[in-house]
Amino acid sequence: MFIDSMDFIENILKDRKKLTVLILFIFLPVVLSLILTNFDLAKKLFPKTEPPQKEIKIEYTPQPAVESNLQVGPYRCPSVSNFCTNSQEIIKNDKYEGIGADLPPGSPIYAAFDGELTALSGKVPTENGEEEIAIIYLDNKERGLRAVYILKDKVPEPKTVKEGDTIARVGDKINLYGVSLVFKLIKGDPLLGEVAKLKAEDFQ
Repeated sequence: MFIDSMDFIENILKDRKKLTVLILFIFLPVVLSLILTNFDLAKKLFPKTEPPQKEIKIEYTPQPAVESNLQVGPYRCPSVSNFCTNSQEIIKNDKYEGIGADLPPGSPIYAAFDGELTALSGKVPTENGEEEIAIIYLDNKERGLRAVYILKDKVPEPKTVKEGDTIARVGDKINLYGVSLVFKLIKGDPLLGEVAKLKAEDFQ
């Protein structure tokens, strides 16, 4: 009986196909049972391949510095003359937002200097819900100046303007600020630059 068993094993070892079947018959159930009972082992044996994720980089290039004397006024008053002589400082959340005044609807709004005009509209929260406002940007890269106008009006199309050009009209009072026009002047980089504390003598 023992000799017959030895002959059987020798025959299997000589036949590769039989040997492969024998190995699979013996070891495969053992491996499967280990995988099914041990999820960590399964993860190591069959790692999940995920497609490589692309790294997204958001870069911001600051504007180059300009000579400070190019940023000096006087600037064109952004609306009727009493806006620049009787305006008040606008403070929101302890932050200086520029100067503002309540002007008659339809009053003209002027370009404070030569530059490129862009604008957008958006909704801001108020005590009674939301209100839509227009924000007009006037940029002069050579002088390192950005003027920001906040009002209620339709948004003008982007264009190149000259100092004194009429760029919009005063609308209703902005509930968020309690005035109908807010004007802010930024020196240096449009996003990171200094917000100028404006006075009547800064305008002509």
